[in-house]
Amino acid sequence: MSVNQPKPDLSIAKALDATRSSYVDICWAALKREPSALSSILPAARTSEMYRHVLAQIRKPNFSPVVLRDIPEAYFNVSIEEQIVNAFGLEWIPESLRSAGLCEIAVPKRPEDLDYVPPVLRTSELCACAVEQDGRALEFVPDGLKSRDLCEAALQNDFCALHWVPEAFKTYEICLQALEMAAQWTKRKIESCEMDHYRLFWAQHLLEVVPQKYRDSVMCNAAMRIPLCFCNAELVPEELRTYQFWLWACRSDCWALSFVPTDMVDEALCRATVESSPKALRFVPPELIDEEMCRKAVSAMPEMLAYVPEQFCTLELCLEAVTSGRVDRSDGTSLVLRYVPEHLRTKGLCMAAVLNQPKSIQFVPEELRDQAMYEKTVLNSGYLLAMVPEKERTEDLCITAVLSRTGGVLKHVPDRLKTPAFCRMCCRHEPSEIKYVPKYMLTPEFSEAAVQAGEIEYVPKYMLTPEFCEAAVLADWHALTGVTNILFGHQDE
Repeated sequence: MSVNQPKPDLSIAKALDATRSSYVDICWAALKREPSALSSILPAARTSEMYRHVLAQIRKPNFSPVVLRDIPEAYFNVSIEEQIVNAFGLEWIPESLRSAGLCEIAVPKRPEDLDYVPPVLRTSELCACAVEQDGRALEFVPDGLKSRDLCEAALQNDFCALHWVPEAFKTYEICLQALEMAAQWTKRKIESCEMDHYRLFWAQHLLEVVPQKYRDSVMCNAAMRIPLCFCNAELVPEELRTYQFWLWACRSDCWALSFVPTDMVDEALCRATVESSPKALRFVPPELIDEEMCRKAVSAMPEMLAYVPEQFCTLELCLEAVTSGRVDRSDGTSLVLRYVPEHLRTKGLCMAAVLNQPKSIQFVPEELRDQAMYEKTVLNSGYLLAMVPEKERTEDLCITAVLSRTGGVLKHVPDRLKTPAFCRMCCRHEPSEIKYVPKYMLTPEFSEAAVQAGEIEYVPKYMLTPEFCEAAVLADWHALTGVTNILFGHQDE
């Protein structure tokens, strides 16, 4: 980006006043790049031409319908409304403009749009059209329009519909059918790792909407075949909660093991549950755990090391655990080194853990840490410099962290190392680092990095000329939010 820079001796107030007078032009520059920029423009500065410009972009690729919320109803017409419905659905049409014609266009394309059809316009024909395509649309059908045939049609294509079938239309057959469909669907999705959490929720709670009189052994066993549905166990009649029932439940969901009556918990039940799901180890009574059970659980899910009794926690098992998998969950539960007993945290094991999961450095005893281990920590995750004691953050280590290109490094670099040259290097690799450059170093040479990172608020105020701001929003239209906040949110500067 190359723009004429004003002299630093120009007052900030004068620079900002000059830019405020060109605010509309800056907005247009952003708007022509991205219609969504309308949401970042002050309402008082929005014009009829801007609204019409945005509406003219509806058919363009990557158009976001969210911006339609910022356009007054007066600028909508039949042609525009039909374009919106065809492209994005009825949800994005103002409620007062949802006509019968638009609803008839929307629902065949998106059955879920029945939810956005005004109640007075939900006809039996429109409801049938929605339900025949997506059984879950039964939720939005008025009770007075729900017939036995409509409910059966809904259940043919989605087991979730059982939740919205009136009690009068529930038969033993359709309830059993819904549970069996749910079991098959859930198992298939889990195996393919393509879980739909919305539908899973409704699957988990299907037995709740099955009338009490239908909950026999066949019905309840069908419910227990639904993975992750241990919550249904409490809904099963007590006389049916036999050992075989609990075996079904535990194999479907390991959490069920925590609900099994104490007198029914034996080694066979626990072993079957752990083999089905290694997470079950946490629910196995200590006296029923053996070495083989621990090995299988840890091999399949390393963090189960946390539940291995001390007598079975060997150096070999711990090493296998810390070197398996590379998924670092945000809650830290996958950092297996935290579960290794202190006396087994050797330097070799700790280094292996750090190489596999760099965040494990926080669980390495201080006496075992050295520069080599710190280097391995920040090599691929520079932001982990934060976990290195400040006195150990050498220039070479900080440079290694910067070269990882992961960002979030400069914040944790000691002030003694934040030279202009070092800060420039950081910003070259990751422009967002501009926010951590000391204010006294924010010379014009950092402005381009700030713009690239969308962090225009870190640009020295005297540089915010109309030309600079326009160049900024052209580089990244999100910069308009920062420009607007600076110009009109901090007028006391």
